Amino acid sequence: LGLIAYYDYINRNLKVAHCDNVECSSATISTLDSTGDVGTFTSVAIGADGLGLISYDDATNGDLKVAPCHNTQCTPAAIRTVDSEGDVGQSSSVAIGADGLPIIS
Repeated sequence: LGLIAYYDYINRNLKVAHCDNVECSSATISTLDSTGDVGTFTSVAIGADGLGLISYDDATNGDLKVAPCHNTQCTPAAIRTVDSEGDVGQSSSVAIGADGLPIIS
């Protein structure tokens, strides 16, 4: 089932919606990161294990962050800073390589 990561503009948070059915007519919505202005420029990849990995921008700190999901609904996820040198993190794209490891550009 679908996993959608997005920016909650009103609250300035990273949120995720996990579809409850194939049509995605309903979804389980969770806030993954709410520390500052976070969640713009999201990108999602699903690993061979079925778990999502989300890359996104932390606009407050100018950092590139990732949220690896702990389950298929992505509730919870571990928030990690990947790069904090300068103002980074905008327009990232994440994929899972042939070795099963994520790669972010």
